[in-house]
Amino acid sequence: MASRSVPASSAAVPVVGDAGNASVMRDLRRVDGVVAVVAAAIALVVVVRALRLVDPYWDTLQYHWPYAARAAGLCDAACLGFPPGIEIRYQAFPLVFHWLFGMLWRIAGTPAAGHLVGIAMLAGLCVWLRARMRVPLAWSWLGFLAVPLVQIHVTSSYADLTANAAIALALLCTLRLALERDAAMGTDTAIAVGALALAAGSKLQLVPVTLVVWAALTVVVLRNLRSAGQRAWPAAAGLVAAALLLVAPQLWLNALHFGNPFYPVEVKVGHWVLPGPETMRQQGMSIGTQWAGKPAWLRWLASVLEYDALRGRDPPWSIDQGDVPFTSAAFRLGGYFAPYVIALWTLVILRARRGDAGRPVAAWLAALSVLCALLPLAHELRYYLFWMLVLVAATLALGFWPRFAAARQPATAMLVRGTVAIAFVSVVLLTGATYLRTAGVKLADLTAPTAPAVAALAPGSTLCIDGTTRDAILYSELFHPAPPHHVRSVLPGAHDGCTQTLTLH
Repeated sequence: MASRSVPASSAAVPVVGDAGNASVMRDLRRVDGVVAVVAAAIALVVVVRALRLVDPYWDTLQYHWPYAARAAGLCDAACLGFPPGIEIRYQAFPLVFHWLFGMLWRIAGTPAAGHLVGIAMLAGLCVWLRARMRVPLAWSWLGFLAVPLVQIHVTSSYADLTANAAIALALLCTLRLALERDAAMGTDTAIAVGALALAAGSKLQLVPVTLVVWAALTVVVLRNLRSAGQRAWPAAAGLVAAALLLVAPQLWLNALHFGNPFYPVEVKVGHWVLPGPETMRQQGMSIGTQWAGKPAWLRWLASVLEYDALRGRDPPWSIDQGDVPFTSAAFRLGGYFAPYVIALWTLVILRARRGDAGRPVAAWLAALSVLCALLPLAHELRYYLFWMLVLVAATLALGFWPRFAAARQPATAMLVRGTVAIAFVSVVLLTGATYLRTAGVKLADLTAPTAPAVAALAPGSTLCIDGTTRDAILYSELFHPAPPHHVRSVLPGAHDGCTQTLTLH
């Protein structure tokens, strides 16, 4: 009888438990291995799609390609003249993204190469999460691509993903610095500074956000230095100087040239007016009639939760959510996949309620939510994608980062895996894999229809494009070197100096 009691002894329980845990860990490693293969295949598909296809979205031809071509010296003002509004924005907007895009275009000979800028920025965010928070590359990559707008923008010519991924990287660096005080502080500070400079240099709309994040970064760095008994004022002076040089230069240039840091948008504060050709009312034209007059924070919340935001679309998400009538309740709303948002927030709140490391993450995300809800046109979620990127990254960190180790972390890690996998598969199914296909619009499909009009020109002619000005670049020497000619995108009736005028509808 005594010999039979040994298996039931307390000494035997840990052995059984250890064996069970080991089995679970082996199963998880197998799952992670399979997911790594899937993520690598998806990454290959994304790169092939990016280099093989061009996106036909409105802003791409309207100004992203023209700005990139001029910034990189591929097509100057004589090659392609912009209409007044587009020219003003070229002079006033920061152009780091467009310069990078244009340089890749210049090297590879195709604008499709510029898509690698966004891919590289998103991949860089995944690499940082792996290096600093131990998040497996595969799960972060799929976690980000499970966001519809990210999946769409990663192979587009828009600046939104690149700039917002940079903001997200800086925010995550700041969060890590706030929680950890190790030898990597200098590296993470430098990464955050570089990321904020890229964001502010790529999208004027994000300059105020970068300044807020920069202030938070400065406070955290100073606190860390003081707690370590080091002098804080040299670092403070350096960070302020870097902000003035790297984040705010376009504001200074606009103030100097146009008398308004936020040019071309007119700014009114009481009787004080900063001039600009665009008013906030014009900016507000992205607000559908059914949401006009509603509080900005309510529009943002409705957009994040996709309240009546997917009606009338097939697939349910587009690059700007603007492909429905202005009178539709879905106009410019949605893009994050509401069930994914809710599931991630649920995981964060569950960890926060248990009193462990989830609390600072929840507080950080809550502060970001308040910030986003107060930003101009925040309901257009592509403008402030950093919020969703940080939510995904922070939830992954709760599951994988040893800093958040707790009895509940293994369960969190499994739930995060399941949430990401279900969300990614759901978005792919709901879109019919539209944004992961390698068949679609190629550069020749856009330029071939313009060839006959260019071939009929005499050398040295000035072809003016009247009407749909976004197509003007397709007639330029960028795509039709012979005969030598000039292209101008003009407003109706502004045909002075035109050898020939082509009206598009």
